[in-house]
Amino acid sequence: MKTSTFIASVSLIVAGAAAVAVFSVVQERDAVAEPAETPSIDLGRPEPPVPVVVEQAAHEETKVSEPVQYFPPPTVDLSGSKIGNQRVPGFDGIGDIHQLYFHLPSYTLFMGVTAPGGLRSVWRLKENSRPERVFASTEGEGEIAVFGDSRGRLYIQHDNPCRLYRSEDAFRTWELVHESPCMFWQMADDGKGTLFATLHAYNKAVLFRSTDDGHTWEAWKDFQKLFSADAVRYDPEDDRFRLRHLHGVIYNEKSTLLMVGTGDVARYALQSWDDGETWKKFWDEGFTAWTVMSGGNRYLLGPDELHRHGIVLYDIWNGRVREVWNPTSHGYAGYTYSMVNVDGIYYVAFHTEANEVEEIVPKFGIIVSPDGERWYQFLEWGPLGNHARTDIWLAPAPGLVYASINGALYAFRPLDQKWFSGKEPFK
Repeated sequence: MKTSTFIASVSLIVAGAAAVAVFSVVQERDAVAEPAETPSIDLGRPEPPVPVVVEQAAHEETKVSEPVQYFPPPTVDLSGSKIGNQRVPGFDGIGDIHQLYFHLPSYTLFMGVTAPGGLRSVWRLKENSRPERVFASTEGEGEIAVFGDSRGRLYIQHDNPCRLYRSEDAFRTWELVHESPCMFWQMADDGKGTLFATLHAYNKAVLFRSTDDGHTWEAWKDFQKLFSADAVRYDPEDDRFRLRHLHGVIYNEKSTLLMVGTGDVARYALQSWDDGETWKKFWDEGFTAWTVMSGGNRYLLGPDELHRHGIVLYDIWNGRVREVWNPTSHGYAGYTYSMVNVDGIYYVAFHTEANEVEEIVPKFGIIVSPDGERWYQFLEWGPLGNHARTDIWLAPAPGLVYASINGALYAFRPLDQKWFSGKEPFK
């Protein structure tokens, strides 16, 4: 469950730490240090970048008067490398990083960022380069997101006002392709120019589709109409429906299978084998994150806390859903927005949320698996002392994996199968 509120009042947070910035895999390729220590890299203080502002937004410089507060290094760090516990250094206080996307054609990390003053922007980080803002909207406050498709196109979306932009040249230029409604939670595509996007709105559960390579978008399937029994108020005092928005979306190119996760009270995963004509439930949770497993026909699906589900493994051919790890059994928060498969090693990020939390969940972080079955501690923060939002986003890149924790960016080398030797998995 996602809101636009970002809270930084956590007992772990320390002031004045560095945020997103330059990081070179080449410089650190052979370095190894004790994992309990966080080395510092002094790269000087670069000149601030010049923002590029969209036509609909007024030009406005960002002035950060006070640095944003950040999380310290993990309390549990089993990465075993200098990069593993390294917070990427650079600018102070560019804001909350609440989405990451690594664009392989341009070899660039893109970050959706909300500045301390509310400015929503997209920053990019290239290897051996300093971060720079490439897009900003100064109208209103709200959310901003970065998406990409399998053909190298990039998309920016923000609300208030609602706009979706498409770029073929890594945000050197862009075109407006969609306005209201928004926001999209995820995108998926078939690799041939058809894209799907799930609407995560106040009370609209619509799957959008583009059949012309993202140039135009249509409201394709309305799940409140398809499942009208759940298009009713979940509370007499609240005008939102039981089925009020969508979460994850998956397209399986081998079989043309389409999968969608719903939310928020009526939560289930649905699949269609006939181009969206009919839909069948296969899990009683609306997955918020997913990654495909080796072979391409099995998926790891991530939960969103409310029904106390864990990570499940779903085999599309035999139709079986099986839970492989549950965060509540290990004192972890139960929300996940990000999971990735890097060369057959699986990473899942669990974070806390400040809304609708009955108790303080002590731990959050990233767990890893060599096979999707056995799961291990990797990077862990905690214990927390109060309710807080601790978004974690993951983005694999050649030679490393990026992980953002609210306003801080970390980087670590991808693991291999040898890393798991001699370590004990979660019981």
